Amino acid sequence: FGSSFRPRCPTPWGAVVVMVRVVDEIVDRLGAALDAKAKTGLLELDVVSAVAILHRLCTRGDAVRNPSAFVAKAVRSAVASAEDLDASLERLVSEETIDENAARMLRGAPLQDAWASVAAFFGQELGKVSNASAYVTKNLSNFRKSVDDMRRPQTRQAPVPPRPRARGPSIAHELLDRWRSHLDEKALTALLEAGPDISKHVLSEMDLKGAGVRNPSAYVMRSVENSRESQATAQALRPQVHVGPVAGASLRPAQVSDGGFAAGFAAGKIAATLDDEAQVALQELEPTVAASILDSLTRTVVSDPSAYVLRAIHRVHDEDAEPDVLGQWAGVLDEDAANGLRQLDPRVAECIVNELDSKGDSVRNPSAYVVRAISNARKGQVFGADDLTSRGPTGHKAELVPSALEVAIERFQLDSRASAALQELGEEAAAGILLNLESKGVVINNPSAWVLKSVGNEKKRVWSSPPTKRARLEVL
Repeated sequence: FGSSFRPRCPTPWGAVVVMVRVVDEIVDRLGAALDAKAKTGLLELDVVSAVAILHRLCTRGDAVRNPSAFVAKAVRSAVASAEDLDASLERLVSEETIDENAARMLRGAPLQDAWASVAAFFGQELGKVSNASAYVTKNLSNFRKSVDDMRRPQTRQAPVPPRPRARGPSIAHELLDRWRSHLDEKALTALLEAGPDISKHVLSEMDLKGAGVRNPSAYVMRSVENSRESQATAQALRPQVHVGPVAGASLRPAQVSDGGFAAGFAAGKIAATLDDEAQVALQELEPTVAASILDSLTRTVVSDPSAYVLRAIHRVHDEDAEPDVLGQWAGVLDEDAANGLRQLDPRVAECIVNELDSKGDSVRNPSAYVVRAISNARKGQVFGADDLTSRGPTGHKAELVPSALEVAIERFQLDSRASAALQELGEEAAAGILLNLESKGVVINNPSAWVLKSVGNEKKRVWSSPPTKRARLEVL
């Protein structure tokens, strides 16, 4: 690999060297309002994902009421993705750190190569790189060449690279020799016990990230543990294993099929993304029960897999206990939304929470969203008695947020009380109130309080005046 990605030499004993990296400066500058816990979480995360989270925080501005909570939640659910890389590139371009041409080249490159190139830049000492665009594009070229050399079959006619790479265990041995001086005894022992396949995978990933890995020993320990968990889960989900329904957990059982091993591999990859609490809880279950939970997770779209797993495990451990339907939203939802969920049928409440999980940060006001979903559920617009989904005259599944009224409520970020009041009032009267609110613009400092007062006035007026002409509500 390129010389820019070789591990740094350890600091001599007794020497005090403080190196401020590019990512450290970005976290200090963009995360000035964050508490110490949120900053620490960012600095312990992969540098590309950390910058992506800060970029999203900055673009949302005042819409984020608690920046530290926003960052902490994003750190917990962070998974390396093309979206994170794109957000980091947007930040670099917006600050004129790199130009559009460099960003275009990185977006068009394989994700792993582009990620490693950007991570290496973020890991550089602040002020050391004078031309960031040239630096990342050169690194991208170096990575492509290195990967091509690794994948190209070695023949007598092929040119011999400076550092020939053999297949199989010898690659792991070469990588281990390169990183040996940077790993503590515990990490080295973990690699040796894991075997050549896992060692090669872990060290290759770390080699690609290069300077982006702040603590190689901690990185190795975490990666080895995740790799072992993935293998164990895949083994548990191999064919010839039939798992019946789990008592107390509304989970789809793993089925015997030719695709059993593929399902196990997918579940293993998801298991590797869970936090420590969820992984430990899974390990304490019977293997078949854990496999069933992970199989259900592979079929469900959620933003926080760890919270989903912990809820499922809770139901397995105590079938008669009241489930914690709020999950990760327990400290986020206001009292009206939380109590409303607890009063619903647990299956209906879980569907609403899972829907909220899947939308993640796109829901700007979770409490209002939940109150509207509860209202729809009680009206039979979303959930039925049999399959938890009722269907309208056309036979299509009703949408959770179907109307322009609800879109307008979301835009004004009304709290749960104001949202519920508008829903009870009806769309015609609510349309007039929201259109009036739109016309006042920034004059209204507290839209929720203004709406509650307007709803009260409308209710007083409804008995003394004839119905007005139906107002048409557009998406504001």
